[in-house]
Amino acid sequence: MKLLQIISSLLLLTNANSNEPVDTSQIFNQGYEINEINLMQGYNAPARIDLSKKMDFFVNASLVYVRAKEDGLDLGRLVSVFPSDFIESVINMDLRYNPGFKIGFGLNSDFDNWSFLLKYFYFNISNSTFYENEPFYNIEVYRDLAGGRRNYSTSVNAKWNLKLNILDFNIFRSQYSGTHLITSPVIGIRAGTIAQNFDAEYSLLGGEIAQSIQKSTSWIIGPRIGLNTKWIFFKGFNLSLDSYFNILYQKFSVGSLFDDLSAAGTILSNITDNKNSYINPNFETQIGIGWGRYFNKNKLHFSIDALYDFEIFFNQNMMRYLRDNSMFGIDANKGNLFLNGLILEFYLDF
Repeated sequence: MKLLQIISSLLLLTNANSNEPVDTSQIFNQGYEINEINLMQGYNAPARIDLSKKMDFFVNASLVYVRAKEDGLDLGRLVSVFPSDFIESVINMDLRYNPGFKIGFGLNSDFDNWSFLLKYFYFNISNSTFYENEPFYNIEVYRDLAGGRRNYSTSVNAKWNLKLNILDFNIFRSQYSGTHLITSPVIGIRAGTIAQNFDAEYSLLGGEIAQSIQKSTSWIIGPRIGLNTKWIFFKGFNLSLDSYFNILYQKFSVGSLFDDLSAAGTILSNITDNKNSYINPNFETQIGIGWGRYFNKNKLHFSIDALYDFEIFFNQNMMRYLRDNSMFGIDANKGNLFLNGLILEFYLDF
């Protein structure tokens, strides 16, 4: 009888304890690694930077040093005199790395712990190339096989200007996907303008100068999705991989003027097209290493990241497409625009 009373008392005590509220107060710094014992409490829980206030803001600044490259910017072919018209190589633009910047402003909200970021990217470059033919070689600028013409030059002086103004609005929610792994799905909108000029002067065999002037301006807008991942491996140091995919509506205005290299001063092609619009994809990925830390009793947070960036805008060289289509009736490829290089990024939460 006494044994039954003891068992009944234990059951009642256990049942009473199970009805007590569980203390779910945070015992780890949000936005950093957590212990295994906290994983069930923290799994898929918010992992954004959390200052000691209901809502906090953050600013972002990035120094960009990247190289831009576009398909279809070749200047001609180096061909031999003897044997006649043997193609030695293709002459391309001399492209180099150039600086740019990004700047952003955002907030971390208590609305289901969603974060919002508005970021602007400015990149304005000018690349020049001068090429003079070698002895016993000529520069074949273009080849009109249907007309039986081959047009030659002794030198070419070219310039390519590119200007990007890109605005991104991102909505994301950071969450724990492991004790050291934080993931942030992203949705948003990308908009902006892309402008470029590609001009060249050719010195003909007879000493005359012929020129090519090509211009393209466009505006873009469309939805974007992405995924940011961060693996924290040692006292605030982390490895990150961020990827974004955009589907962009793009409206082009393109102009192309090309002198006839077989008769200097005669315009071979002069055409403008303001009617082309396309749905073009755009992909960007960044990988790098970073470090961050809370300051001033969790009232401030600072982080820095060193990133390698690769980005591709599909179907951007409408200048070459328009020229080849109008001069030769060729449905040429719309060359892609590539960006790759380094980014040094700073975040301050306050």
